[in-house]
This record gives sequence, C-alpha cells and structure tokens, in this order.
Amino acid sequence: MAYKPINDQQLRLYMSDLRYHSQRTSAARAGFSERTARRFDANPTLPSNRKIVHGRTVADPLEGYWEGDILPLLERDSALQAVTLLRHLQGLHPLAFPDDRIRRTLERRVRQWRALNGPERDIIFRQTPEPGRMAQSDFTHAEELEVTIAGQLFPHLLYHFVMVYSRWEHVGVVLGGESFTVRISRRMGADFARSWARVSRHSGQSFHGIVGRLADAFMESGLNDLVKLFCDGGAPAQAFT
Repeated sequence: MAYKPINDQQLRLYMSDLRYHSQRTSAARAGFSERTARRFDANPTLPSNRKIVHGRTVADPLEGYWEGDILPLLERDSALQAVTLLRHLQGLHPLAFPDDRIRRTLERRVRQWRALNGPERDIIFRQTPEPGRMAQSDFTHAEELEVTIAGQLFPHLLYHFVMVYSRWEHVGVVLGGESFTVRISRRMGADFARSWARVSRHSGQSFHGIVGRLADAFMESGLNDLVKLFCDGGAPAQAFT
C-alpha cells in the first residue's frame, strides 16, 4: 500500500479524539497507525509547519575514499564493476572495509557517476511489428546494373516495398526521379500485388479480374481520395465487393 503523508486535518482530529478515546482508537479514527500517534504525541507540531529535512541521515561510508581511491580507477576504465572496486578498497583499507556492507552504496554511486560522466550510449527505439500494420519503402539507383535496351543504357530507379512483419516484398521500375507522385503510383503497384495475393487465395479470382476492379475503383476515387488512400495504406472496399 502506498504511503500517504499525514495532513493537518488528521492530526487535529486525532488530538480532539484523545480527550474522549484511547490512543489506539483516536489514531484509527484519524487514519494512521498507533506508532505514528506516539510520534505525534512526542511532537504535536502540525505537518504543514514541520521543516522537511533533505539529505543524508547517516555518514557517507565512502567519504575520503571516493575521490582518492575509486574515481581515478573509473576515469581510466569506466567499465569497472562495483565489486571490483570494493575488493580494491578492501585491499587498501582492510580495517575500514572488513565486509561487503557498502556494496549497494558503491554500486549506486558508480551507477550515478556513469550516468553523468560515463561514455555515451547508443539510443535504441525498439519496435514490435504487427501483421499488416508497418511497411518500409525506398528508391534505389540502378545505374550500376548497366541494363541496356537495344544497345542503349536504360537509366531507371527501383522502388522497393517491404512489409515489416511478413517480409513480403515488391519491386517496381521507376523512370525519372523520386517524387511524391511516383511514390504514390509505385505504392499502388505494391498494393495491387499484395491485394491480388490476398484476395485470390480466398476468392479464386484471376489476377486480371482483380487488377481491373482495383483500377476502376482507384480511377473513380479521384486524386484526393488517392492521396488519402496512400497515406492510410489501404485499398478501397468497393474493389472487393
């Protein structure tokens, strides 16, 4: 159960009930434990008037050893583990560190030092692909292939489309440069092929029949719907009805 600070109203209720009830009953009615009630009996100052003390409540066990014995080692090799540093301290100061009681403190101090002064870490945004939800596409210059038609070089690009989850791929030839219009048309080509593969498996329709119905639906939708279709990543429902 999460701890909730005692407020002034609870303390006033407790002090008022003490005139008619026992300490245990008054504490229960105020909503805190009998142990807390004893603490308030010793110091009845309202919580809002209490001075909050931040900082250490015990002496730092690494004071006098951190900067002189540990920090130089970490600056030379930031990958050193806290247990290795503790063994080093125990070898230098066996009387000051006879056991492993400061191991947790040392681990926390080393972790804080690495966060502020250690080497930079690579940031990785992990992605969990879902079926049919994520795709990647890009253009590739194909000059290195040296494709020729009738003895003439055929300059072109390749549009590569991949579904992230299934690794289904589609490649289309692009004449000219990269543009949003070209990306839409090539994405449509990938959607045609993907839709045919999906629908033909369930309906038994031919490739030409599916492509023809898709093309009619795309032509009827207009340019605005075409752009929206590209951004949404889907095919019009009427193409399959």
